[in-house]
Amino acid sequence: MLDESCTVWLEKCVEAKEELEADLYNRFILVLNEKKAKIRNLQKLLNEAKESAADAKCTRDSAASSQMDTGRENDYDGTTDEESENLTWASLPSGKTEYIIFGEYRGQANHFM
Repeated sequence: MLDESCTVWLEKCVEAKEELEADLYNRFILVLNEKKAKIRNLQKLLNEAKESAADAKCTRDSAASSQMDTGRENDYDGTTDEESENLTWASLPSGKTEYIIFGEYRGQANHFM
């Protein structure tokens, strides 16, 4: 009789342990899946941030490059102070107007149409 009651009690304990393990595993799987989903989401955000940073860098580089190009074009399109001081308008007999730039160091006139 004592053996039977001990056996029944032991079987109940084993059954309770198995139910507890199954419940803990189910809860663990839920937590694990939530963590995996969060990790995937964070990796996605990180990749988007990297792409966005790379795009911003390309945009900055191209903007800086175009500003440098514009700056260079403006440098070549402008005149120096010396040129603007020596620049005069002259009318040709044909009625056309041309620039005459007088070279100071040679005393010669350079004509440009």
